[in-house]
Amino acid sequence: MNKLYTFLIAIALISGTAMQAQTTAKFGHVDSQALLQMMPETATAEKDLQVLESQLQSRLKELTEGYQMEIAKFQALPADTPESTRSDMRDGILGIEQRIQDFQVNAEQDMMTKREALLTPIITSLQDAINAVGEENNFTYVFDISTGAIVFKGGGEDIAPLVKTKLGITG
Repeated sequence: MNKLYTFLIAIALISGTAMQAQTTAKFGHVDSQALLQMMPETATAEKDLQVLESQLQSRLKELTEGYQMEIAKFQALPADTPESTRSDMRDGILGIEQRIQDFQVNAEQDMMTKREALLTPIITSLQDAINAVGEENNFTYVFDISTGAIVFKGGGEDIAPLVKTKLGITG
């Protein structure tokens, strides 16, 4: 009887500890992509990227128009044009093609570099705000539902309003 009593007390203690562990875990979720779009810094970064993209497209248009003019000149050559002239013009056209291809590769790299330079501090700011809200409100875990990786599905608390307040976003 004494062993049974001790066993029941041990079970009660273990159950109580397990239930306490369950009640102390606090889960939250946030849609970081939606918050990122709400941040004014993101709009400024997007405008800067659009300006750069416009500049790059303008230069590509200039290169393409020059290329098309050279092709038109080549096609308009009289039949009796010496082969050395034709060869020289063909080489010039091939050079322009290569410049266009190089420009496109470099322009894409420029866009990626600029995007990273503009967005990294914004993303860092958002992450810092999420971390601060998580610590201040004693969350055990905060899940980002925008990534599609939902580790916990249940009644977690949406902390977006708290993060918006931390970031100073109204509305």
